[in-house]
Amino acid sequence: MPLVPDLRAWPLAKAQLQLKTLGLVGRSVKVAAAVRYANCQPQTVLSMTPPPGQQVTAATVVNLFYLDAKTLATSQRQAEVLAKKPTVTPAHPDLASKLPAQRHRPRLAEPVKPRELFKS
Repeated sequence: MPLVPDLRAWPLAKAQLQLKTLGLVGRSVKVAAAVRYANCQPQTVLSMTPPPGQQVTAATVVNLFYLDAKTLATSQRQAEVLAKKPTVTPAHPDLASKLPAQRHRPRLAEPVKPRELFKS
């Protein structure tokens, strides 16, 4: 059984060819525009599933997520708009203490396994 190679940052065409030589099936999936892709290279693998290093059976479909030139331009425009947005700070120092605290989700040390929670 082959291991999924790490093809992130590879050109899309070369990544698909590499998967084919290993007996795996590469499927290209274009990502939607987002600010986080503003500095990425078009037609390169951004991420993939199953993750690199995972052992899979032959003919497994590997999703290769990539960015095209049009989506890159949209992502860059989104980043420019976000950079131009003014940051709002209270004019009065007492107002700063009345702003709600930012919420965050605590990170768990290990993933929760729902089946283990409901064992009888």
